[in-house]
Amino acid sequence: MLRGMPLSLAEKRSLREKSRTPRGKWRGQPGSGGVCSCCGRLRYACVLALHSLGLALLSALQALMPWRYALKRIGGQFGSSVLSYFLFLKTLLAFNALLLLLLVAFIMGPQVAFPPALPGPAPVCTGLELLTGAVRKP
Repeated sequence: MLRGMPLSLAEKRSLREKSRTPRGKWRGQPGSGGVCSCCGRLRYACVLALHSLGLALLSALQALMPWRYALKRIGGQFGSSVLSYFLFLKTLLAFNALLLLLLVAFIMGPQVAFPPALPGPAPVCTGLELLTGAVRKP
Protein backbone atom coordinates (compact mmCIF):
# COMPACT_ATOMS: atom_id res chain seq x y z
CA MET A 1 0.00 0.00 0.00
CA LEU A 2 2.89 2.35 0.71
CA ARG A 3 4.37 1.84 -2.76
CA GLY A 4 1.63 3.86 -4.44
CA MET A 5 1.88 6.79 -2.00
CA PRO A 6 3.67 9.98 -3.08
CA LEU A 7 6.01 10.00 -0.07
CA SER A 8 9.76 10.08 0.27
CA LEU A 9 11.60 6.93 1.25
CA ALA A 10 12.32 8.28 4.74
CA GLU A 11 8.62 8.96 5.37
CA LYS A 12 7.66 5.51 4.10
CA ARG A 13 10.31 3.92 6.32
CA SER A 14 9.08 5.80 9.40
CA LEU A 15 5.47 4.79 8.67
CA ARG A 16 6.53 1.17 8.28
CA GLU A 17 8.47 1.25 11.56
CA LYS A 18 5.56 2.83 13.42
CA SER A 19 3.14 0.18 12.18
CA ARG A 20 5.35 -2.79 13.11
CA THR A 21 4.89 -4.74 16.34
CA PRO A 22 7.97 -4.81 18.57
CA ARG A 23 9.48 -8.30 18.52
CA GLY A 24 9.06 -10.38 21.63
CA LYS A 25 6.10 -8.36 22.94
CA TRP A 26 2.43 -8.68 22.29
CA ARG A 27 0.80 -5.29 21.84
CA GLY A 28 -2.00 -6.04 24.27
CA GLN A 29 0.27 -6.92 27.22
CA PRO A 30 0.19 -4.62 30.24
CA GLY A 31 3.94 -4.01 29.95
CA SER A 32 3.54 -2.44 26.52
CA GLY A 33 2.11 0.84 27.81
CA GLY A 34 -1.53 -0.07 28.44
CA VAL A 35 -3.22 -0.04 31.87
CA CYS A 36 -5.13 -3.26 31.30
CA SER A 37 -5.62 -5.61 28.42
CA CYS A 38 -8.97 -4.09 27.37
CA CYS A 39 -7.55 -0.55 27.48
CA GLY A 40 -4.51 -1.68 25.55
CA ARG A 41 -6.66 -3.28 22.88
CA LEU A 42 -8.84 -0.17 22.67
CA ARG A 43 -5.78 2.04 22.34
CA TYR A 44 -4.35 -0.28 19.69
CA ALA A 45 -7.64 -0.20 17.75
CA CYS A 46 -7.75 3.63 17.91
CA VAL A 47 -4.14 3.96 16.75
CA LEU A 48 -4.75 1.49 13.94
CA ALA A 49 -7.90 3.33 12.85
CA LEU A 50 -6.11 6.69 12.85
CA HIS A 51 -3.19 5.20 10.93
CA SER A 52 -5.48 3.75 8.27
CA LEU A 53 -7.34 7.08 8.10
CA GLY A 54 -4.04 8.87 7.52
CA LEU A 55 -3.11 6.44 4.76
CA ALA A 56 -6.53 6.90 3.15
CA LEU A 57 -6.08 10.67 3.24
CA LEU A 58 -2.65 10.34 1.63
CA SER A 59 -4.08 8.20 -1.14
CA ALA A 60 -6.88 10.76 -1.61
CA LEU A 61 -4.18 13.40 -1.96
CA GLN A 62 -3.11 11.73 -5.19
CA ALA A 63 -6.57 12.34 -6.61
CA LEU A 64 -6.16 16.06 -5.91
CA MET A 65 -3.20 16.25 -8.28
CA PRO A 66 -5.10 15.89 -11.57
CA TRP A 67 -2.25 16.19 -14.07
CA ARG A 68 0.37 14.11 -12.28
CA TYR A 69 0.52 11.18 -14.68
CA ALA A 70 -0.02 13.30 -17.78
CA LEU A 71 2.92 15.51 -16.78
CA LYS A 72 5.07 12.44 -16.14
CA ARG A 73 4.28 11.15 -19.63
CA ILE A 74 5.04 14.55 -21.18
CA GLY A 75 8.36 14.73 -19.34
CA GLY A 76 9.28 11.21 -20.38
CA GLN A 77 8.35 11.67 -24.00
CA PHE A 78 9.44 15.24 -24.75
CA GLY A 79 12.03 16.05 -22.09
CA SER A 80 12.35 18.34 -19.13
CA SER A 81 12.18 21.62 -21.06
CA VAL A 82 8.68 20.90 -22.36
CA LEU A 83 7.72 19.61 -18.93
CA SER A 84 8.89 22.84 -17.30
CA TYR A 85 6.71 24.82 -19.73
CA PHE A 86 3.63 22.81 -18.76
CA LEU A 87 4.49 23.14 -15.07
CA PHE A 88 4.65 26.90 -15.60
CA LEU A 89 1.21 26.83 -17.22
CA LYS A 90 -0.11 24.76 -14.31
CA THR A 91 1.29 27.35 -11.87
CA LEU A 92 -0.36 30.18 -13.81
CA LEU A 93 -3.66 28.31 -13.67
CA ALA A 94 -3.29 27.89 -9.90
CA PHE A 95 -2.59 31.62 -9.49
CA ASN A 96 -5.61 32.41 -11.66
CA ALA A 97 -7.82 30.20 -9.46
CA LEU A 98 -6.45 31.89 -6.33
CA LEU A 99 -7.17 35.34 -7.74
CA LEU A 100 -10.69 34.21 -8.69
CA LEU A 101 -11.31 33.18 -5.10
CA LEU A 102 -10.04 36.53 -3.83
CA LEU A 103 -12.23 38.39 -6.34
CA VAL A 104 -15.32 36.47 -5.35
CA ALA A 105 -14.62 36.83 -1.63
CA PHE A 106 -13.73 40.51 -1.47
CA ILE A 107 -15.52 42.14 -4.42
CA MET A 108 -18.50 40.07 -5.47
CA GLY A 109 -19.33 38.77 -1.99
CA PRO A 110 -19.95 42.15 -0.37
CA GLN A 111 -21.98 43.32 -3.39
CA VAL A 112 -24.22 40.27 -3.12
CA ALA A 113 -24.52 40.55 0.66
CA PHE A 114 -25.13 44.32 0.66
CA PRO A 115 -26.58 45.33 -2.72
CA PRO A 116 -26.45 49.04 -3.55
CA ALA A 117 -29.71 50.95 -3.25
CA LEU A 118 -31.11 52.13 -6.59
CA PRO A 119 -32.27 55.77 -6.74
CA GLY A 120 -35.47 55.15 -8.68
CA PRO A 121 -37.93 52.34 -9.22
CA ALA A 122 -36.43 48.94 -9.86
CA PRO A 123 -36.01 48.30 -13.60
CA VAL A 124 -37.76 45.31 -15.09
CA CYS A 125 -35.42 43.06 -17.03
CA THR A 126 -36.97 40.53 -19.39
CA GLY A 127 -33.75 39.12 -20.75
CA LEU A 128 -34.30 40.61 -24.20
CA GLU A 129 -32.11 43.54 -23.19
CA LEU A 130 -29.18 41.19 -22.78
CA LEU A 131 -29.50 39.97 -26.35
CA THR A 132 -30.33 43.21 -28.13
CA GLY A 133 -28.72 45.82 -25.93
CA ALA A 134 -31.89 47.90 -26.04
CA VAL A 135 -32.89 49.78 -22.92
CA ARG A 136 -36.56 49.82 -22.00
CA LYS A 137 -37.82 52.95 -20.33
CA PRO A 138 -40.70 52.54 -17.88
